Amino acid sequence: MIVWDERFSVGVKKLDEQHQELFKMVGDLSENQDSTADSELLREVLERMSRHAEDHLTTEERIMMEYGYPEYASQVREHTEFKTKTARFRTDAISGKSGLAREVLDYLESWLTNHILESDLRFKDFLIDKGFLPKV
Repeated sequence: MIVWDERFSVGVKKLDEQHQELFKMVGDLSENQDSTADSELLREVLERMSRHAEDHLTTEERIMMEYGYPEYASQVREHTEFKTKTARFRTDAISGKSGLAREVLDYLESWLTNHILESDLRFKDFLIDKGFLPKV
């Protein structure tokens, strides 16, 4: 299970708070994975997470656009892939696919960790280089 800590901070309070909430949702899903074998419960969790992720990704993209982030298009592609994958998971949950809870958890833990530690932290570096965030 992944747990939020400061290495995931992108230096933008709103984005950090949204990332923390996503980590909490993944943690909740992980703690309840036995009960998420029930596809209705898994659908509800995926729906809630999808709504939050959509809000977060939109916010992140808006901020990146405002600051003229040169990797904006790459970030949008990654976000689109995430949204497509989570939509597929929701479809799989509706059809009652077995083993889906573990598959969803594995994907979310991997995606969140890799996306934040690689893609989002490059945005933090950009903000520091441009003087929008203090050097740490």
